[in-house]
Amino acid sequence: MKETKEIKNTNQMKFMEMTLMPREKKSRSVPPRPDLSLTDVCIDAVGFLAARAVPLPGIAPFGLAFLTMQRRFSLQSLLAALMVVLGSLSAGGWQMARYAGACLIYEVFLFFLDRKEELSLRSALFSAAALVVLVDLGMMLWTGFSASGFILAALDLGITAMSVLAFDRGRSILSGKNILTRVPDNEEKLSLCVLAGILLLSFQNLPFAGYFSAANVLGLLLAGAAAVSGGVLSAAVLGMGTGLLLGIQGGLFPYLAVFSVCSMVSGFCAKKGKYPAAAGLAASGICLTLYYTLSDPYPVVHIYEAAAAAGILALLPDQVFAVLRRFTGFPLSGSDADQPYKEHVQAKLALAAASFQSLADTFVQLSDTQDQADQHEIAVLFDTAVNRVCRSCPRASDCWDRNFNDSYKTLFRFLEIMERKGSLTAADADSRFTAKCLHAETMIREMNRLFEVYKINQVWKTKLCENRELVSQQFRGVSRIFTSISEELAQDAVFDQLAAEELRCRMKAKEIPVLHVSVMRTPEGKKSVRMSITAQHLKAARLGAPAVLKSVLGTAFVFAGATPSENTDSVTLRFQEAPRLSISAGFACAGKPGEDGESGDSHMLNTLRGGKFIATLSDGMGTGRRAGRESGAIVHLLEEFMDAGFDKTVAVRLINSAMVMKSAGEAFATVDMCMIDLYTGEAEFIKNGAEPSYIKCGGKTETIRAASLPVGIISDVEIETFAHTLNPGDTIVMVSDGLEVRGDGKDGWIRQTVENAGGDVPVRELADRIMDKAVTLKGGQADDDMTVIVLRAVAQTR
Repeated sequence: MKETKEIKNTNQMKFMEMTLMPREKKSRSVPPRPDLSLTDVCIDAVGFLAARAVPLPGIAPFGLAFLTMQRRFSLQSLLAALMVVLGSLSAGGWQMARYAGACLIYEVFLFFLDRKEELSLRSALFSAAALVVLVDLGMMLWTGFSASGFILAALDLGITAMSVLAFDRGRSILSGKNILTRVPDNEEKLSLCVLAGILLLSFQNLPFAGYFSAANVLGLLLAGAAAVSGGVLSAAVLGMGTGLLLGIQGGLFPYLAVFSVCSMVSGFCAKKGKYPAAAGLAASGICLTLYYTLSDPYPVVHIYEAAAAAGILALLPDQVFAVLRRFTGFPLSGSDADQPYKEHVQAKLALAAASFQSLADTFVQLSDTQDQADQHEIAVLFDTAVNRVCRSCPRASDCWDRNFNDSYKTLFRFLEIMERKGSLTAADADSRFTAKCLHAETMIREMNRLFEVYKINQVWKTKLCENRELVSQQFRGVSRIFTSISEELAQDAVFDQLAAEELRCRMKAKEIPVLHVSVMRTPEGKKSVRMSITAQHLKAARLGAPAVLKSVLGTAFVFAGATPSENTDSVTLRFQEAPRLSISAGFACAGKPGEDGESGDSHMLNTLRGGKFIATLSDGMGTGRRAGRESGAIVHLLEEFMDAGFDKTVAVRLINSAMVMKSAGEAFATVDMCMIDLYTGEAEFIKNGAEPSYIKCGGKTETIRAASLPVGIISDVEIETFAHTLNPGDTIVMVSDGLEVRGDGKDGWIRQTVENAGGDVPVRELADRIMDKAVTLKGGQADDDMTVIVLRAVAQTR
């Protein structure tokens, strides 16, 4: 009976389709209310101050960067543009007017953009950069080109780009949504720090009452508040950043010294409360001001500015510091935040690996002491025989007192004869022994009886030693697995936040809201994407995501699986980078007629995680249901181990030990495995007792063979591996031992058949040709279970 089937690796999976919920129709009778709240007005008013911030003479791009947070034309975007334009014009100087023009152009661009489409971060960044370059070129055309003008334009462009990225990360915080209830992430905190620095720069141009600077008061106040809410580290970082921003236009080192020292002193005093922190801020500020007054009558910070900041800090309610604690803590982010956890897990895995290795060594040591145990058993055998036969003999003292050595050597000669012949007879005994011993026949019978017991004990002890060795191998395998997992944890993956945000915007433009998305690049350079969506958008995301991924990341992606959430109505989709190759696989089977009608051959073809294809073929001992059960268990376990990421040699050794220990009778099977990396084309073969495999590359055919034993025969199995790099069009043929027909000039017919087949022959047809010829050579009737597997590498469109 012959069965043929073809399997193609199309990277498609069955997917549960869910019906999309119909959208509720909006009522047309009620006009829409303006999408503008008091919070929006207050946030847009911040744009006025951002536009007034001048980090360097002639450069003030923060207003345009603030405006890029508006990605769609609306009443709020108009208000934000108005505030930014007014701020730019109020900063003074006709050079600042160019930023007002750039903001107006950006708003006009939003006006002509589709109302349903929202600009992505990348598009907003490019738009702001293009407008800055445009207005700077216009100014140089008016004033004339110069080297300083180009340097100023380059600084302008760089500051604008960084500001756009910083403001984008703080969009959710600046919108005012849940600002008092949720903890922002580190990027949002950094964005707020940048905003605070920009606002300080804007207040630097607003002097009050002579030399009183609102920027100095606010800067010291922020440093003190950070000290109370976040500790000395947060205060020091904020103080140094504030001093750098306020002193960039002049007096850099005095500003850095004053703000850094004041923030650190306040941070150390804040351990006792806000009042000691305010006192430390005032004392350090006054002392430094007096010090600088000795050389400069107009210091960067005045006494009354430090006193004012300390007084306001002391008057702030405790609720303010409770809110600020959500923003002033900066734990490690990304891979650095996971590093302590990873090191802890690696240490645990290392301890587990060492423990299993110690267990393996212990079992080996127990086995090594078996020789001493055998000597003890022999001594017990001799003592038992002598006690039972010679105890009542009148010549016992003559044999075992005066001639002990000769008598003991006689028993050793008996033992050698019994080990060689299986039993001892009177004819085998020395004539001097039979002449001298009064109970020779009784001694021979007793020695034979005790030797039978000794042999039975030796069989079980040998079995016990083998099992110890097998368990030792299993423990070593588990130790290697733990070590491999620890090494994988040590490899850091890179997450692309900018690409993830771009994907979120593109999917939203397709009306597919994404709850969470991450783009990861492994140390080997492979990209993978995880995307969480609501269940009702499952089908739309499954179909539309690959095109979006290719447009954003520049390479094709394939669907790799989905995991529904246990607590929420969401599904996490996994996409992986499309491999370079796919595998077209076909097989043909023929079985020997038997009582149960089952085949002893088992095979499996499957694509594993990580872009690897595995083909496994196993031939169990004999034919029928028992052989099929053994080979099927091997194939199933190999696939499970390989899919879990275990090393292939460790997996085969574990399976071999399980087969040896599974029963007292013989149970073995061949292992023929081919694993192909679809990204690199690297094909690895493992053969234990298997027939040769054939690889056809172009017009040449190569034979891969091994002389190792099947698994399940001996405890220490030898594993041979082979490697070969595949190219599109290369063909691999794997066969079980029932196909080969040798002798009468029929050797090598499988290789000849593979070599004569054209590259355009389908894999199923080639498998049929080989199987048909095998049956013909056997006289038209299969005399054993036979299986043929044909694999062909196919170039994948990327």
